[in-house]
Amino acid sequence: MSIFDEPNIPGLRVQHLYTSVPEMHRVISSVGRVLWTDDEDDDEQVLLEVIEDATTTMDSYLYRLHDAEDLKKSVWVRRRATVMACHYLTQRRGDPGLFSDRMFSIQEELQAVLEGLIQIPDMPFTAGMMAVMQNVTVDQRYLSQKNRVKPTLSTDTGGREPLFRGLPYEWL
Repeated sequence: MSIFDEPNIPGLRVQHLYTSVPEMHRVISSVGRVLWTDDEDDDEQVLLEVIEDATTTMDSYLYRLHDAEDLKKSVWVRRRATVMACHYLTQRRGDPGLFSDRMFSIQEELQAVLEGLIQIPDMPFTAGMMAVMQNVTVDQRYLSQKNRVKPTLSTDTGGREPLFRGLPYEWL
């Protein structure tokens, strides 16, 4: 195996993609796609690489807020990932790339989503972000970590916080 061979390591490929080749054809024509990939023998591999690049860029902003399955179904995400992939495709050979202004505005939108300034339309947050209310009390029986969560008066206890173990049947 030479250093120029494609590594075949499991897990290197992205498991979910937010755009596709037909979606890219709507932004860049089929003729334009051929012009941007004529230097490669396998143009489908080049397209897959730019689609994966756009997907991982979107994931870097959105993955901790939303589930991948929901992101794949979002029209808002798919349109922006398509423009990103087309921008990355036109940037391949050292060109400045088309869609630079649109790419800049997409990055600003993604940053605003990450900061919580805007929300993706019709997109639920991930299940791990459920609102939680915990009732805390001070337990003098301990020398350190005196703050304890009362599980009977809390909506969720994740198991990481010290719990207040009061008297049995305290809730009566």
